[in-house]
Amino acid sequence: MLDRRHVLQGLGVSSLLGLAVRRPAEARGDFEPVHPTAAPSGGQRDDLPVTSIPFTLFGRRGQLAVRYGVTVDPEALGFDVIPGLGLHPEACRGYPTIHARIEHYRGAGYRTLCGWIQVITAERHRAGTAAATSPDTSISVDQIPSMLGIDMPFAITGFLPELFDAPCGNLNGYDRLRWTADTFLTTVPLRSRSEPIHRLAGVRWGYVTDTAHTDRPVSPLPLEVTDGCAWNAVLPLLRTRFPDWRFAAEG
Repeated sequence: MLDRRHVLQGLGVSSLLGLAVRRPAEARGDFEPVHPTAAPSGGQRDDLPVTSIPFTLFGRRGQLAVRYGVTVDPEALGFDVIPGLGLHPEACRGYPTIHARIEHYRGAGYRTLCGWIQVITAERHRAGTAAATSPDTSISVDQIPSMLGIDMPFAITGFLPELFDAPCGNLNGYDRLRWTADTFLTTVPLRSRSEPIHRLAGVRWGYVTDTAHTDRPVSPLPLEVTDGCAWNAVLPLLRTRFPDWRFAAEG
């Protein structure tokens, strides 16, 4: 997602990440693949990569399907309905788009409750300054803008919730940005915040944008499947930012 202080000016539209809908086949031409890695499934475009990640939730096995590409039709992805976007939706063409959903799971009912936590690392540079080698780095827990200030670490929760994110811009006056998202499917406490939150699966993705490269201003980063080390690395931030919640380390 983004630096939420400027969410509607340089939008990393993770704001809309929560309620991704399953679109009909005829509408699924709004983003294209970045790095094809696996066979398609689920009625998506034939050339759209699908990365399958197994997980276990409440003792039942499941499979997460992650589709990762670049935005080719910002209007189809809903950029035009975002109030106060601050830039023309066409400016978001070429940025990465991710859509993850649980395609197979052997549980039902309350066993399907889970959530998504996303941590954003933004490394910004100014041209012609010492910052070219020492970036201005910010690390934040992504939240829907309307939910800022609420003491909850999740970008999304629900019963088999889907994740959708399509960042855009986020330079915030700088000349170069490396924007990286560590995205985790996690458990959600059922009764009390004393119940620890566990990582179920994780991916890393993002982009680099540079105002000096007018021919290719946005370069999406490849999708990586991450392990418990990526989760453990963000635990200090999560525990500091949300002290009333419990986060279980892996190891």
